[in-house]
Amino acid sequence: RPIAAGIALALATALKPQVVIMVPVALLVAGHIKPVLGWAAAGLVLAALSAASLGVDGIASYWQALKLVQDDTGHAYFTIAVVFGLGPMTYVLLAIQGIACLAVARVRRHELETVFAAGLLGSLMVSFHLHQWDYTNLVLAAWLVLRNGPPLWHRVWLALGIVTMQLLSVGVAVPQLAWDIVWLAMLALGAPKAGSVLSPNRLHPGATPSQTST
Repeated sequence: RPIAAGIALALATALKPQVVIMVPVALLVAGHIKPVLGWAAAGLVLAALSAASLGVDGIASYWQALKLVQDDTGHAYFTIAVVFGLGPMTYVLLAIQGIACLAVARVRRHELETVFAAGLLGSLMVSFHLHQWDYTNLVLAAWLVLRNGPPLWHRVWLALGIVTMQLLSVGVAVPQLAWDIVWLAMLALGAPKAGSVLSPNRLHPGATPSQTST
């Protein structure tokens, strides 16, 4: 149900954009068009309803509130800004990380679990506004990857992520930021698995990759 999945993703984007925003982009570069269409259509409807509800004055007030919140650098503490500060270098590095995540999604496009995982991980790696609990999205990403039965070394690294996420709770962000980068490399270099649990070819045995991606 790709359209329904896209609608659900649009709802998630409306509620917490910084933790899922790269998922539709990852799906797009991986060739999964239908869920992206559902996401875009539902997103436009939600945006129109929100605009109608807020009105011109409400939108202006909301924009000012966003600017006020973003002026508080504490919201960027759990991003790479904690290392490099909020400046041009940070934004360049965020863009590089985002491109790398999309490259993984493209290379591993026949593994839908990995595409989703790259999108979820990428959403965190491009964000400059995160809190500790936002990283719980990585639990979902790890669960998706585990469905494919990764090798032991990969599972050990996922287990190590429990430690880095616990460190977030005491305000230590750098180990988690480093863990993210290493896991992205693992997703990129891991051997492709033809038996992906969510593989379109397993769901539709008679379809070709081009048919199942649209």
